[in-house]
Parts: sequence; structure tokens; C-alpha cells
Amino acid sequence: MHEEDPAFVFTTDPELHQTIVAAQGDLHLDVLAERLRRRFKVHFDLVEPRVRFRETIKMPADATYRHKKQSGGAGQFAEVALRLAPKSRDSGIGFKESLSGQCVDRVFVPSVERGMQNACGEGILAGYRVVDVGVDFYDGKMHPVDSNDISFQVAGYWAFEKHF
Repeated sequence: MHEEDPAFVFTTDPELHQTIVAAQGDLHLDVLAERLRRRFKVHFDLVEPRVRFRETIKMPADATYRHKKQSGGAGQFAEVALRLAPKSRDSGIGFKESLSGQCVDRVFVPSVERGMQNACGEGILAGYRVVDVGVDFYDGKMHPVDSNDISFQVAGYWAFEKHF
């Protein structure tokens, strides 16, 4: 249809999960919608596009979460302590680690960051992406047998989400 009528443009917004159709006006949109329904038997609703809101924090906070799961074999264990701080507008998400000693193996630092990034992408309060937050992974605990990548991802996710 775009080849027949190049005056309209369509895109898919991955964040909002909407297909955005832009045309010259309401009448043009109605004609396109009717053509899709009649010619291609496509059923849909024309609605206003949603707004991409963002979430952030206003005050510094500490977040600690212990993930412990025991099942028949090897279990899962990870404890994560994070410091959350607001950052300036449009500065994005900052992640750093300031671990001291051997409390957590440095191999698990990217796992904590991945879990925290997943929480940021899903949103905390209203389901919108979290922006402009600084995160410092400063402490934690691990178990020589039960600690693994997924345990620290889960702990990073929930530490960020529960104490946001």
C-alpha cells in the first residue's frame, strides 16, 4: 500500500509495541483503514499513539537483595548490595562496581549489570523505561557451589526493582 500511496508512512515502535501510521490527515487515515479492511481483511483499531514516559529516582538509596533457591541438586545463591543515585537529565544508566576484597567474584559483575538493565528496560512503577540513574555495586555474597550467572542476574534485577 505504501508503494501505491507514498504519502503515508508506517513504523513499528518496539518500546510501545504499536504500529504507528502517519498520513496527511484524519480523512486520509480513514481511507487507508477502510482499504486495509476491505482489500486485505485486516481488523484493527485506530487509536492515538501512546506517549513514551520515563521513570527515574529523586533521592539516593541503598538496595540489598538475597536470592536463595534450593532444589534437589545444586541450588542458587547470590546476595547483591547496590547504591542508587539520581543522575543529570539525559545521562542514561550508569553502572560501576566498587567491590572490595573477595566478597563476590568479579566474573559475576556483568550478570548483576544485566539483571539491573533488564529491570530498567521493563520499568518499575508504571512499566516505562528507567533513565538517569547511577548504580554502584559495592557489596555482596556468593557461595562457591550454588552461585552462578543466573543467580546474580536475578539478585541484581530484584535489588534494583524492590528498592527503587
